[in-house]
Amino acid sequence: MSGVWVFGFNKAFAGAVASGAKRQTIRAERNDGRRPVVGQVARCYTGLRTAGCRHLLDAPIVRVADVVIGHRYIEVDGVALSESVWPAFARADGFADVDALFKFFEVGHGGGFFRGYLAMW
Repeated sequence: MSGVWVFGFNKAFAGAVASGAKRQTIRAERNDGRRPVVGQVARCYTGLRTAGCRHLLDAPIVRVADVVIGHRYIEVDGVALSESVWPAFARADGFADVDALFKFFEVGHGGGFFRGYLAMW
């Protein structure tokens, strides 16, 4: 499938997206159940729907997977990731380290388990 999927990013992640250091995004499921699909273009912005909107990057989506994140737990497509790969996973998502990733999801999503999808480009 071709087409474009628009992603909006917090200013804190904008530099990492634009530089290519952030190569994926973890998102909550949409109310309509739609997700991006492999082959679409990830069109990335910061400041969407504001006068300061800025285009960061266009890149083809190469993978879309289910993701679950909990306290010291990461699962992708039903497979629990080993702790040895957590640091690389966190960096690919724009976090300085895995502790920052876990804190972001605990604070931003009320603790417990976050369930959503991972889109990689």
